[in-house]
Amino acid sequence: MDPDRWPAVRDTVAEILDSFGSDLLGGVTEPPVPGLAVKLVSRSPGALARGQELLCDATRREVLGLARPARRHY
Repeated sequence: MDPDRWPAVRDTVAEILDSFGSDLLGGVTEPPVPGLAVKLVSRSPGALARGQELLCDATRREVLGLARPARRHY
């Protein structure tokens, strides 16, 4: 992946984390190798699951150019 695209991915991840307010806290760091590291802490399992889902979808879209896969929730 082109290294110039990582800032856009970082900003997208930061926006998603900011949208949760105090229900989901997280941080994005750039390690010395290409990529990003995201750390999450949540008040509830539901907020954590929703945050992970949104982050996964956004990352797939930004990095791989793929749409959200069809997921079944039972």
